[in-house]
Amino acid sequence: MSSTLQVIILDANEPNYPWEKNKFSPLFKEFIGSLSQQGVPPVTPVISSYDVVQEEYPRSLSGVNVVVITGSSASVNDGHKHWIYKLQLFIKTVWYFEPQIKLFGSCFGHQILCKTILELDVKRIGWEIGVQPIILSSDFVDEFSTATSSKPPNPIRIQLVHQDHVIPPPNRILPPNCIILGRSAQCQIQGVYWPRRLLTFQGHPEFDRHICRETTEAFLVEDLKMDSGLRKKSLQAIDQDDDSWWTRQAIWSFFLQPPIIRC
Repeated sequence: MSSTLQVIILDANEPNYPWEKNKFSPLFKEFIGSLSQQGVPPVTPVISSYDVVQEEYPRSLSGVNVVVITGSSASVNDGHKHWIYKLQLFIKTVWYFEPQIKLFGSCFGHQILCKTILELDVKRIGWEIGVQPIILSSDFVDEFSTATSSKPPNPIRIQLVHQDHVIPPPNRILPPNCIILGRSAQCQIQGVYWPRRLLTFQGHPEFDRHICRETTEAFLVEDLKMDSGLRKKSLQAIDQDDDSWWTRQAIWSFFLQPPIIRC
């Protein structure tokens, strides 16, 4: 008999009308559904999504196991946007009052979780696009080699589309339970991991090369028009094989970690 996993997707993408896929939640629903196929015994995800740009949120968190925050065309530093402020309040509520709920984020989701929970700075440094090699930290490799029953490739390759970067703290010290996932040549924090509580990827493990290309051309059309060299280099980097097979294992194993019991 299968058990269920209650997953809430907070879709943070702002409308971009030339692009037909204005929301990322359908991608994540498909992605999470594919993750569940690899589990033994089977676990069935029960997924609901909310448009946080329109300030939609669940009325109750009762029974929720995982909250997923998607990517976005917005920047976490758009502090004048009320929906971003409200999303940060929601994150703090979950983190401090619902410790049994795990938090996962990709790209914008990674950045806003790092900024809100770990109080790390996020700065606009420059585009990092396509499949890029990420050197995993030894602590992260140790944690997830056991959890996934397979050692990850290192460096690992993930699709990326971002220009905002999470900045390491000046003393490079994070809370004792928090592990940096790894770094690339351009970005020093490619994700963070806090056992049973938090996992983030700067990249898009939910993207394949086709979705990444569509996203890049839709979101970055002005930048790519102005710089033909950037466009050519970006599209070449996108059209590469990635290591999504392993990231899927890591994410699903995190989702299934035993929850922290509320006191």
